[in-house]
Amino acid sequence: MKIDIIDDLQTFNQVRENWDFVYEGDPHANFFLSWVWLVGWLKMIPESWLILSAKVPDKDSSYVAFFPLKLILEQENGGGFYTQLYMAGNSIADYTGLLILPGYEEEVIPAFAHSDEFLITHVNADNVNFHIEILLKLWESKWRQKKGDQCDLIMDYVRKILHHCFENNCLYLPILWRGDKPLCGIANFIDVHQKTMLFVITGRDETFKNLPTGLILHANAIRYAIQNGFKVYDFLRGNEEYKYSFGAKERRIQHIVAQYKTSQNRKLDIRILPSAIKLTIQYHRENKLTEAQQGYSQILETQSNHPEALFGLGVLMRQKGEYQSAENLLKDLLQIQPNSIKGLFSLGNLYQAQDRFSEAIETYHQILVLQPDVVAAYNNMGYALQQQGKSEEAIICYQKALELQPDCVEAEVKLLSI
Repeated sequence: MKIDIIDDLQTFNQVRENWDFVYEGDPHANFFLSWVWLVGWLKMIPESWLILSAKVPDKDSSYVAFFPLKLILEQENGGGFYTQLYMAGNSIADYTGLLILPGYEEEVIPAFAHSDEFLITHVNADNVNFHIEILLKLWESKWRQKKGDQCDLIMDYVRKILHHCFENNCLYLPILWRGDKPLCGIANFIDVHQKTMLFVITGRDETFKNLPTGLILHANAIRYAIQNGFKVYDFLRGNEEYKYSFGAKERRIQHIVAQYKTSQNRKLDIRILPSAIKLTIQYHRENKLTEAQQGYSQILETQSNHPEALFGLGVLMRQKGEYQSAENLLKDLLQIQPNSIKGLFSLGNLYQAQDRFSEAIETYHQILVLQPDVVAAYNNMGYALQQQGKSEEAIICYQKALELQPDCVEAEVKLLSI
């Protein structure tokens, strides 16, 4: 199909007979697409206009379709301009559209839509990683500042589920390009059995204003759905205005939360303890001691012998100066895991902090029986011996630490202090 552009009244006048022939042959034509109405309107409007005119190559010179358009200069909110394409009759005509002789629709419409400047690519085995990363990068450019640290977590989940769906033939993911620059991408899940496409995520270049890139890709996906016999294109949650431009119907979704009547039933389900301990340890590292203590306590209410919770709460109690509670928790840990190096080390340090040097020495000795190369245990035991006035034994400990770690500054300093 050959496409010509008519953009002056002289040429428009010359094709009147051809225009009238197509107008009379198109069963969907309306008065606002007639030559007589358009010629009057185009004379009046100040904007630039053009008519895409299609003909079949190597046949007679007559056109088989016309698509009247006009160019509008729009101003961005932050300043600057961009070009917007409208139907030529827009703003006064109740109906707009294009004229096509019956039988040429399948050739003409793709020809009008074709552009050497713009291209839509679709996901396949060779480009799946590339397509997914482009989509996520475009999405991130809009949401990184708002979602902060959650952005990486969301992207990781989305990346994994998109790969999973591609591997199971239930992903539709097109990317719209301008030259070699990606402008927009959308991902849809495909439910073959329910004949439904479900829109999941989109990302677009927010600096590109010339075309509604998101709408273009949604329209592309809807066309794919129709061609493949799908019954529903589901935009999922959200009432964004653009969704209604496709004739979307609202469906109310109820969000129900079941809670205990009292706060007494606060036991955690044992299956979520791995997530709970991970988050609690993170609170502890961030020095959010109140949240960490609550987390450790809830975990221990569900599983009283949870090793990581016993250790974490023991360390936290020592930080708060509650030495007896800390000692009890660490001893409970060692009942379960008697060879826990970190449990023994924390208990030894707890004794040492209370000047209970004999108990500290005994605990450090247990560590060294289990693991003879723990430099910190030699240093700490040397300090405890030094505090008891056992200098020779302390020197032996510091020297052993230096044998294991020749650049151990702590051992060197303590040796000099004797």
